[in-house]
Amino acid sequence: MTQQSLEEYGYELAAKGHSLALANTDPEWKIAAMDEITRLAKLGYRFTSEDIRRKVGPPPASPNAMGALFGAARKKGIIKKTGRLVAPSRPELHGSPLFEWTAP
Repeated sequence: MTQQSLEEYGYELAAKGHSLALANTDPEWKIAAMDEITRLAKLGYRFTSEDIRRKVGPPPASPNAMGALFGAARKKGIIKKTGRLVAPSRPELHGSPLFEWTAP
């Protein structure tokens, strides 16, 4: 496989995983989380997934649903990455940095 085809394959797998995570997540949680992402973006705030989690709670079925939802919001043009990584506040994230987001 060439580098390009490996990259395309990775994006394809990610898209399938996102679809699966969102399909198996409570619709009410998805609506509440997307509404909060949209609200913060419209207000011009910078935020991370932890801000959404604090407001609407964790994804009920799969933790992957949060990332899938942010990806969907990015594809819809609701948010964009600021280019800044933020340290998490939750110990279970083991210090893994989080993307910071804002309106485009």
